[in-house]
Amino acid sequence: MDRIRAFTESDIPAAARLYQAVFGGGRWAPSDALEDYFRDVFFENPWRDPRLPSLVYENDRRMIVGFLGVMPRRFTFK
Repeated sequence: MDRIRAFTESDIPAAARLYQAVFGGGRWAPSDALEDYFRDVFFENPWRDPRLPSLVYENDRRMIVGFLGVMPRRFTFK
């Protein structure tokens, strides 16, 4: 059964492959640098909030076929 769930660090390689397939034309495998970028942005970001997780969409074969990256930003209002 398809499902949406929170993105975990173990999902980074699959999310990087999906990103590469969609935005990189699928011409080559994602680099370690891309996986490091995903880790830095989505798990080591100083503004990361576990109450607002990034999300993945898994198909019935448990393959990640969708990704929504969440990057909270602090701001001051008035």
